[in-house]
Amino acid sequence: MERGYRRSRRLTGIVLILLLIGLVFALWYLRLRPRPEIVVRCVTPAAGESLLAAGEKAEATPFLVEGQVIVMGPRSSVDEVVQAVRDQGIPLSDKPATDCDLGYVGALPRAGKLQSPAFPFAAEARRELVLRLYTLEPAPGQPSPTVGEAVRAIDRAGQGKSVFADPNYLIGLLAQSPCGEPYEPGASPYEPGASPYEPGASPYGAVPLAETEAADLFWGQWAFEHVGVGPSLHDVWEDTSPLATGAGVRVGIFDTSPFEPPPGAEGQPDDVPVQTSESVPWTDAELNAGTLTLQVLHRPVPPVAPLDPTVHADVRDHGLFVAGLVHAAAPGSEIQLIRVLNEYGCGDLFGLNRALFEFIAQMETDRQTLKGAVINLSLGVHQPDAADPVDEKTRLQPDVIGAAISLEELSHLIDDRIETLQAVVYVATSRGAVVVAAAGNDSYLESAPLPMQLPAAYPFVIGVAASNDLRGRACFSNWGDVSAPGGDGGPNEEYSLACAPQQNLCQGDCRQAVISLAHGADSGYAYWSGTSFSTPLVSGLAALVMESGASSLAWISPNEVFNAIRCGAPTPDGVINMPATLSRCVP
Repeated sequence: MERGYRRSRRLTGIVLILLLIGLVFALWYLRLRPRPEIVVRCVTPAAGESLLAAGEKAEATPFLVEGQVIVMGPRSSVDEVVQAVRDQGIPLSDKPATDCDLGYVGALPRAGKLQSPAFPFAAEARRELVLRLYTLEPAPGQPSPTVGEAVRAIDRAGQGKSVFADPNYLIGLLAQSPCGEPYEPGASPYEPGASPYEPGASPYGAVPLAETEAADLFWGQWAFEHVGVGPSLHDVWEDTSPLATGAGVRVGIFDTSPFEPPPGAEGQPDDVPVQTSESVPWTDAELNAGTLTLQVLHRPVPPVAPLDPTVHADVRDHGLFVAGLVHAAAPGSEIQLIRVLNEYGCGDLFGLNRALFEFIAQMETDRQTLKGAVINLSLGVHQPDAADPVDEKTRLQPDVIGAAISLEELSHLIDDRIETLQAVVYVATSRGAVVVAAAGNDSYLESAPLPMQLPAAYPFVIGVAASNDLRGRACFSNWGDVSAPGGDGGPNEEYSLACAPQQNLCQGDCRQAVISLAHGADSGYAYWSGTSFSTPLVSGLAALVMESGASSLAWISPNEVFNAIRCGAPTPDGVINMPATLSRCVP
């Protein structure tokens, strides 16, 4: 009996020792194993030539920068594929205009969101990922292939090698911008010189508030009342503690910027972005005066579209307007304003991809994860619409002036899912970031909403539609996963439109627009409308959910954030409700 008892004690002791050894090994592994991170290093191999200079040589059609191709994949495979298409007669430049090393170290978990596809790059390929911008440089006197032909050649040669190519699409604001829909010169009834709205008072841009009580109007506006921002949220949570503020969450806003870069920030040889801290006047929900501090990343934006400032509106306040709405919803969050669009709301896909990777890399450096991050994209990639008519004789869309796009190329652009953008957004989501994007504003002539634009249409992105003061769809808004207040449009008899922007008519708490910050307005506030401004309200709610659902060990996942937001807005395309979400739906 005693011998059996001693044997049992020895076995128990051995098991405990083995468990202790296993625990020590697990702790050692977790502490010492390489932490996942993305290292982004971009260089411009062409000596003395920056991306800005390269942009000045390029011409822009309504959809893309002519003669520029984006390529992404493992470095060795990209080199092989690029050489193969050169051998086929595609005159890609000997050196890329910009070469970004995206070496990813460590495992990449599945995103676990919505209908996430598999990441297109195998584990062994992630350590040598590159993002490159090539130009087409035909020999003198030789015909040049189109961008679409070059992209298709690269995609064919890159099959099975994880190499993807895209045109360098134009990106821009999804309303009130020459890079956007629906009120854009050349594609809207508001033609330059024929529009009743003069630059400076135009619905293409923000309309300043002249009232001295602008801060009262901001906090008391219908948009905040509908979703529970500011005093509305405080009333619901009066007897609870603590009130969610988004503390610890970093919100990256990729947009325009009204702030001037410091001397030397523009046109550096490698186009290195420069970060500054900018403060703007801010009045909180209790009407106490203070300041809002933003971390602003000044990124050089190539001159992708030659624009006439006497015709096109200056929309550099767009990013600040978005930031004001995020801060109102989640005042404890850290906001970074990353410039990817110029003062007219125009940018390019390569610049957006690069900026997103740089944000991911910075988060990886600071936190070794993207959990606790929200990416706000109040912009979209501009692709032709399959419903647009095409003239069979000229093989052009009527609004494409001087751009010889064939039917085959047009079909390719319409069907393109933009693999390079999808990859970078998927990386962000899989590492824990919540990505929120505007659904788009090009349903202003439609009886039913059109599908979301990219990147909002990706299944692992929360696409946001605009709601009006009746909690219905704004007349210009595309379909979305959820919706939030974005203003509305109204009739314009001169152009026989039932849905035209009307913020230029706004006074007081205007039901046709949203109110937020404007650097260029004397009062510091302006009216604006669009899904661009529905998006930051959802981004702010995402920050509140992240904070509320976080434990001492971990942040909640993007999928849990999305489910909580949908729980508070249960109907398809439903309007978000911050109190309902935070009181009933946070896991």
